[in-house]
Amino acid sequence: MKDFLYWVIEGITIIHRSFLQLNNRYNWSLNDKQLHFIIFGSACFILFLLVHYVFKRLAKISVMVISWFYTLTVAVVLAFAIEIGQKQTNTGNMEFWDIIYGINGFLFFFTIFVVILLIVKIAKKYYFVKNPEVKLSDRDM
Repeated sequence: MKDFLYWVIEGITIIHRSFLQLNNRYNWSLNDKQLHFIIFGSACFILFLLVHYVFKRLAKISVMVISWFYTLTVAVVLAFAIEIGQKQTNTGNMEFWDIIYGINGFLFFFTIFVVILLIVKIAKKYYFVKNPEVKLSDRDM
């Protein structure tokens, strides 16, 4: 886990130094806060455009897909935050495998949820086909 984080930090440091060199080379006189505002802000906006494009297409398939991606993203961020918090507070070991197992737990429980949904949907379909006087839409699920 530490090796992975150091690798990420090293990559970010290289990018940071490159922008500082550009700032100095062209005498832009931007301080660190201004560089963060411009670079991080524009990178996140580009990410937003990409995510918006993908999610618009996914919304045509199912809103649940969007909910799943959002939850997965939050879960990854929380898993990293928990591991970093354990390291900072000495309440546990910071291990990458803890993150993997935590995310796998989410995937496991989500799979159970989807299987239950499919069973209910199939059961309702066969029940209501045999009993046409009862009306039920997908929105009732």
